[in-house]
Amino acid sequence: MSEVVNLLFLVTGAGLGAGLTYFVQTKTQERAWKRDDALNMRDKVYGPVFRGMSEILESIELGKGPDWEIMSKLKEMKTEYLFYNMKET
Repeated sequence: MSEVVNLLFLVTGAGLGAGLTYFVQTKTQERAWKRDDALNMRDKVYGPVFRGMSEILESIELGKGPDWEIMSKLKEMKTEYLFYNMKET
């Protein structure tokens, strides 16, 4: 009887250990994926949008370039990043 109880404890402990390991590994991997996605969004979307908007604002503030040039830059940004819900004017 003692051997059966020990075997049962062994199987239960191994199962709990495997379940806990799977849970922790899954959460860690999800966190790594979210971080990679955030860095990717920063590099491929937010950085270029910020630079483009900075150029447009600088052109407006300094009075450089005609209005059609500024509007064409805005339209170009909207077409590149439209899926991020930049509203049409």
